[in-house]
Amino acid sequence: MATKKKNGKKTVKKSKKSKKKNGFAKLIAVFLILALISVLIAFGITSWNGKQQPIAKHKAETAAVTKQVQKAEKPVQKAEKKQPTKAEAPAIEKQPEIQELPALKKSAIEGTWLSSLNGTMLTINGSNYIIDFMSVDTPEPMSGKFSINGENISFFDETSRCRDIRGDYRFAYVNDSTLVIELIQDDCPKREASLDSDWKRI
Repeated sequence: MATKKKNGKKTVKKSKKSKKKNGFAKLIAVFLILALISVLIAFGITSWNGKQQPIAKHKAETAAVTKQVQKAEKPVQKAEKKQPTKAEAPAIEKQPEIQELPALKKSAIEGTWLSSLNGTMLTINGSNYIIDFMSVDTPEPMSGKFSINGENISFFDETSRCRDIRGDYRFAYVNDSTLVIELIQDDCPKREASLDSDWKRI
C-alpha cells in the first residue's frame, strides 16, 4: 500500500510539472507571436513611410519649381505693362537736317564776272549771256541764251561757232562776289574751256 501511494504522488507531481512546462511554452509562443506581429507592423509602417517620402519629396520639388516659375513670370508681366516715360525713353540722336540750297535766281548772277582761270569775262543780262575772251586768238565773243533748273545752268550759243550746241553746267553762288561754275556736259570746246572756272564779280 505504501508503495502505491508513493507512485501516485510521483504521478501527480509529474503531471503538475508537465502542466507548468506546457503553460510556459504557451506563454513563450504567445510572446513570440506578438513580437512577430510587432515586427511585421513596424516593417509595414517603415515601408509605407519609405514609399510616401519620395512622393512627398516629388511634390515639394514640384511646388518649389512652380514658385520659381511664377516669380520669374511676374517681372516679365510687369515689364510688359510698364510703358517707358519720356525720361526713361532712350535719347534718339538727332540727325543734322539737310538743307537744300535754294535755286539761284537769274537776278542774283546778273552782272559781269571775271574768270580766275584765264581772265575771260562773263556778262549776264536777263536771259542772255556774253563771253568775252581775253586771248588774241579768239577776239570774237560768244553769246546766246541760258536757262536755270535748280543748281544746273544750260547755255545755248547763238553765234556761228557753236550754234545750237547746248552746254550743261552746275553752279554754286558762294557769296555776292564769288560764283563757281562746274562742267557737266558741253560739246563746244571753247565754251567748255572758258566756263568751267571760279568767277569774281567786277
